[in-house]
Amino acid sequence: MIHPDLWNISSNSSKGKGDEAQILKNYLSSLTSKAQRQYSVLESLGQEITADAIKNALKDTSEKKLTLLEVFNYHNEQLLSRVNIIGTKRDSKISE
Repeated sequence: MIHPDLWNISSNSSKGKGDEAQILKNYLSSLTSKAQRQYSVLESLGQEITADAIKNALKDTSEKKLTLLEVFNYHNEQLLSRVNIIGTKRDSKISE
């Protein structure tokens, strides 16, 4: 928490040139860049852009992390549901 006397409202940054002020400025700059980057990602994916979506992405809590095998299995399931299968189910799988 920063003391209100050490905050510059017009520039939305900390006042001063000391180490603590520089650390805070760098942190806020980094956080702003990450938020802008996430905004662009959501926009390019056509997803709804909300403060919660950006916050969750920055906290890395929005989606479950998947292993490569889980993604691969999901891909195979999707492929099998879209393709007319000729032969056995095993023949349609890329690898297992």
